[in-house]
Amino acid sequence: MGILSDRNIMESLMTGYIGISDFSERGLTPNGYDLRIAEISVRGDPVIKREGVVTIPPRTMFYVSTVERVRMAGDICAQLWLRTTWIRSTTCVSNTSAKKGS
Repeated sequence: MGILSDRNIMESLMTGYIGISDFSERGLTPNGYDLRIAEISVRGDPVIKREGVVTIPPRTMFYVSTVERVRMAGDICAQLWLRTTWIRSTTCVSNTSAKKGS
């Protein structure tokens, strides 16, 4: 199976083949689903940000968790990428994939 289209994602969700908790149709794109940010933790700041604007100093590591949790079937995986708006702001990221049981 190749990249899941928005239609494939909806069909897979309806049949239970994949799962996306707290799913929102607004997150669907023609070739994927945009996860929403739930929290941002900035290294050196003990307060976890859950709303508003977060300022991240240059060269500072930060962690992002998502609203959604993704459940994959045994024969597919999800590629998790940073939105291009973040890339254009020169954010460096380590991408990951979600496999069965993730």
